[in-house]
Amino acid sequence: MAVSTKLDIAIIGGSLTGLTLALSLHSQGISCTIYEARDVTYNHGGAIVLAPNALRILDRLGAYSRLSTRGFHFRSINFMTEDNLKEGEWCFEDKQGNNYKGLRIYRTEILDELRKMINERGIPIHYSCKYRRTVSESANGGVAFELEDGSIRHAGLLVGADGLHSKVRSHITDAQPQYIGSTAIMCACDTNNLRFPSKDYELPVAISGEEGAFIVAPQKPDGSECMIGTTWVCPEESREGWKRMADDKQGLVKRLQADYDSWCDLPRSALEHIEQDSLVLWPLYMLPKLESWISKARRVIMMGDAAHMTLDDVLKFWQQYRQERIAKVTKLTTKMTNKRLPASERAKLPRDLIWDDKADAKVGWLFDPKLKRTSELGSKSTRRPDDVPKPSRPD
Repeated sequence: MAVSTKLDIAIIGGSLTGLTLALSLHSQGISCTIYEARDVTYNHGGAIVLAPNALRILDRLGAYSRLSTRGFHFRSINFMTEDNLKEGEWCFEDKQGNNYKGLRIYRTEILDELRKMINERGIPIHYSCKYRRTVSESANGGVAFELEDGSIRHAGLLVGADGLHSKVRSHITDAQPQYIGSTAIMCACDTNNLRFPSKDYELPVAISGEEGAFIVAPQKPDGSECMIGTTWVCPEESREGWKRMADDKQGLVKRLQADYDSWCDLPRSALEHIEQDSLVLWPLYMLPKLESWISKARRVIMMGDAAHMTLDDVLKFWQQYRQERIAKVTKLTTKMTNKRLPASERAKLPRDLIWDDKADAKVGWLFDPKLKRTSELGSKSTRRPDDVPKPSRPD
């Protein structure tokens, strides 16, 4: 059993960062108290991806064995074209010999289990208890902070784990989250309703299209349910405005299906089976790089999204990948152009700047569109979701 020391830490925020920190401190014999603004019944939304580094930490705390059977394990996220060509992948397999893979799991599953562990260890957690401000701090006297009910609490250290719109952060910096101009819309979909190009089609997947990337990612242990979603460009709203938009489920369905004709068949099948009650709106914000995550008196600290919220790793990777793809296509286009030069001009160029029919054959489809097939198919479909036949998944 962990033995408490005189140092007591107040943790503002009882979500993933706050709960994990509390368990870690307890394992080191350091007492702490958690203050969570929301009620214990609050629904924290959909599923998230835990990478091997996060699973390693949870394993050390004894939580991984309790969570591993409650989500979907996967080796990589595959990047596919609309023509079902694999362009690349982002590997989530652990490289340190612990056999961890990516785990997509509902946030509520993680919170429920971590809260059980918090209660088992007797760590105090107060719900519906909102932080208002830091009153004072000193190197010798610790920190005093005020709650919304006007009461003053004291602790040796104050940790702000209260998320992107942190109130604790204002004690350290004036920096505010910045909206990046895009918003994600996601929902759940029964996997049996999706039309896959082949029976061995590997998930999760990001499918490139005219409107960006369409994500299909299993989020139940047996893969029976998938998260589907994409992003769209829209102006920033106030927090109240975002809430109104999120509550307008019919509006979100209409927005998702507005680009129906621009996607290939797998995304279309997903858009035909939107589970309206599961729709989630996720405005994408990020924090500018902060000079410090700790106050001058070193008694107030920020952690988690309150300190370094950036674009979701998948979105960042996709953005980088798309940039690299554009650069690659540009290079190949230059090589193809150089191949068409007169022989005397080609002779002046390095060989790696001229198209090679053998070496570059795998990407030849970029420059050899199936014109006959395109002509036979005709122009882009203008059918709406209700008009599209719904064949079953290949056997």
